[in-house]
Amino acid sequence: VLARIAEPYEDRLHDDAEATRRYLAVLADDPGHPDALRGLDRLYSKAGRFQDLLENLGRQIDVAATPRQKITLWERIAGIHDEEFLDHAKAAFAREQILELDPAHDGSLTDLARHYRALSRFENLAALYERHFALVADAERKLGLALASAHVYGDDLASTERAIAAYERVLSLDPDHAGALEKLVQLRENAGDEDAAIAALDALADKAESPAVKAEHLQRAAKLLLSRGDRDRAIDRYKRALDASPADTAIAAALRAAYVARGDVTAAVELLEREIAATEGDRLRAKLTTELAVLF
Repeated sequence: VLARIAEPYEDRLHDDAEATRRYLAVLADDPGHPDALRGLDRLYSKAGRFQDLLENLGRQIDVAATPRQKITLWERIAGIHDEEFLDHAKAAFAREQILELDPAHDGSLTDLARHYRALSRFENLAALYERHFALVADAERKLGLALASAHVYGDDLASTERAIAAYERVLSLDPDHAGALEKLVQLRENAGDEDAAIAALDALADKAESPAVKAEHLQRAAKLLLSRGDRDRAIDRYKRALDASPADTAIAAALRAAYVARGDVTAAVELLEREIAATEGDRLRAKLTTELAVLF
């Protein structure tokens, strides 16, 4: 009865203060009265009384009859903490409560990731991405979540082993993903797995969109091979890099040095002679001619 008496003050008389007082009087006798709680919900929302509104929404959750109703109320709580108070911790807690009720709630899985990142809760963030990845069916979204988890493992957690596994999963979804291949190269190098790093660089070279990029990847592979004393395979990569970028004097010089280190002076001389024939500048031609004389 008291709740019905309060409604005219809200709806017809537009006396929000008196309506609020009367709804509060109802709740003093019956703390879970649904009409009084919803009435105060409207009034607090209208007045921007967000702290009071949060308390009210919490009481509505306590008396809500269904999980769907509870989820809707927790979503509102999450939004208030996020948008009005910029409180990532409390917004994250609200989203976690939704996931307790509905583990596949897509909006909360997505929003919670943002809060975890803001809070630097990177282990939680990685686990959340794994959970979300397992739930989605869309190929593009799965790829995005796989990449996101890989970034967390590699960049935020510095967990090389888990990052490698995550980027390999990205490549299982998109074998041509250049970004994942590049990351794998770096991670494999850092882990001392040079064979895998070289294989990744070769794959990047095969997928390169420009000759210059292809040459760059092949040079990196050649340097790794030289570092382990594998001159023959290094020379092969340098030759392929020079084929991709014939005017690159740095590649030519590296290839000549590799030939000389292998004891193949004839090949170094032939390469220099080709360079001299193709060189137009007098200064560079003189420099190359001097190098040729030294070889002889």
